[in-house]
Amino acid sequence: MPNSGQEPPTEEVMALESLPGLFGSFEEGYIHEYYFSETSHALALLQGLNHQRAQSILCDVIICVDGQDFPCHRNVLAACSPYFLAMFTGDMKESIEKRINISGICANIMKQLIDYAYTASITITRENAQQLLSAANLVQIQSIREACCKFLEKEMDPSNCLGIHCFAEAHVCLKLSEKAKQFTEGHFTEVSRHEEILLLPQNKLVELISSDELEVENEEIVFDAVLSWVKHEPDTRAAVLADVLQYVRLPLVSPYFLFDKMEKESVLRLSPDCRALIDEALKFFILKDRRLEMESPRIRPRKCMATTEMIMTIGGEIFNKNYLNCVDCYDFQEGRWWKLKELPFPRCHHSAVLSDNQHVYIAGGFNKDKVVLNNVLRYEKVLDKWIRVASMNTPRARHGMTTLDGVMYVLGGYDGQARVDTVEKYCPETNTWSFVQSLGVAVSRCQAVGFNGFLYVAGGVVDPSNQCTEMFQRYNPRIDQWETLAPMPQPACLSALLVARNQLYAVGGTTDMVTASRQLCLYDVERNRWSELSPMTETRFDAGAATINGKIYVLSGHDGENSFFSNVEEYDLDTDTWKIVPNITLPFGRCRFGCVAMRLNRK
Repeated sequence: MPNSGQEPPTEEVMALESLPGLFGSFEEGYIHEYYFSETSHALALLQGLNHQRAQSILCDVIICVDGQDFPCHRNVLAACSPYFLAMFTGDMKESIEKRINISGICANIMKQLIDYAYTASITITRENAQQLLSAANLVQIQSIREACCKFLEKEMDPSNCLGIHCFAEAHVCLKLSEKAKQFTEGHFTEVSRHEEILLLPQNKLVELISSDELEVENEEIVFDAVLSWVKHEPDTRAAVLADVLQYVRLPLVSPYFLFDKMEKESVLRLSPDCRALIDEALKFFILKDRRLEMESPRIRPRKCMATTEMIMTIGGEIFNKNYLNCVDCYDFQEGRWWKLKELPFPRCHHSAVLSDNQHVYIAGGFNKDKVVLNNVLRYEKVLDKWIRVASMNTPRARHGMTTLDGVMYVLGGYDGQARVDTVEKYCPETNTWSFVQSLGVAVSRCQAVGFNGFLYVAGGVVDPSNQCTEMFQRYNPRIDQWETLAPMPQPACLSALLVARNQLYAVGGTTDMVTASRQLCLYDVERNRWSELSPMTETRFDAGAATINGKIYVLSGHDGENSFFSNVEEYDLDTDTWKIVPNITLPFGRCRFGCVAMRLNRK
């Protein structure tokens, strides 16, 4: 071997090394080790490699971008980037080439990525953030990608949030994309004033304005944003206005606002498809009592408008024959019952309806002394207060009650001495009652509902037989005339006659004033024909019923004997099935109470 220049050990040194010395013996149970770690080694190694790169020492690859050369070490790039690891270790020609051309990244950005691989540091600015994120996506440097996302999130404002959302979505930065979308929805009013919204493609604008999460003070802001978007490129966008406008909740804008826009904006008047959407809104404005029958997604308020569907139960009777004055309300959003203002006094066998302007009215019934009443109360939800309005001309209990085209009707019933056949209507604007054409037969315990311009009345107990009837009639208010329709499948005093999805449903009740019924029947208006559907789980008489979100709910009632139900059944129109809904159980069972579905503004 060649002489390294080191002197061989002397005999004295060799002799000392052969002695047992300090490590000549080991005691059992002791660990004779010392672990050493230099924490600055990794940084020193990077600094050394970076120094070599600067001097082109031991560099084994040259990255070429836009005519600029960047000498590098393959190991460093491969350790930092899965993209380069695959390139240098795969079967591609780049694995053996000295010079490698990279496209899709500018030279300045590539220099920053390579500097980061050698220094673990990089500066992100408004000017380079998007280019850096795009390049980091390409070469798969996750740490730079995440740093760019954090920077863009911090810099987000109403003027750039849409651009950030679209950019992040294109680069599959899901968290940043979702945060930018939420920011846009939460600041839509400010966002709509900036240019970015005018540059959106149609599908992205539709995605934005169709969201229930949009935070706006009113729907007019969304409407104006759509019109501004169309006017930005009228030659191409006017033709698709209706396709976008269908996602604006036109029935929720002010009628005056809509009329003014129709006069000013010719693009609205000239489009038949836009006209159909406007006609739907006008129907919503004018036919207020039919709003619950409408199934359009455009009548659903956005979450910021803070409305919730509720079922209200009013008064009634409990198992010990005591009458109630309590008013309970079930909040479907919160999933709980809560109390509203009590009635001035207990009552039973009254009727309740929801008017076109979302006021709840109750009329007639018995008081605790079994006196038949003619007074009428209106619930003011803003004040949480019951207000007395004009009394009916005739005292009534066990009567039918409904609304139609802004007018409230009471039909038949018991006046304290006998059943009556009279029908009265109430005009909220004048606070007056007047008689209309009578039923033609005295009837109590009938059920009524208004639908598509007609008033329908079903079942009840009639004179002189004192038995249930299968009678089914329809009233036309335009000509003040009744007509007889196809009778129900069997005589009944119904628990309710309801409208759901433009169909009439007759629910429960009794067929002989003794035995409670589980029956559910559907009336086909076009064919004037009844059909039976799946029966309820329980037999229920004197129950309450309402429709919410396209489902029928039947509440409480009794079985015709001594059992009172506190539970609630739900009917699914799509599957023709019933189920007990345990979380909507009433505080206690009751019967002969008022029951309405309503929408309250949570603010």
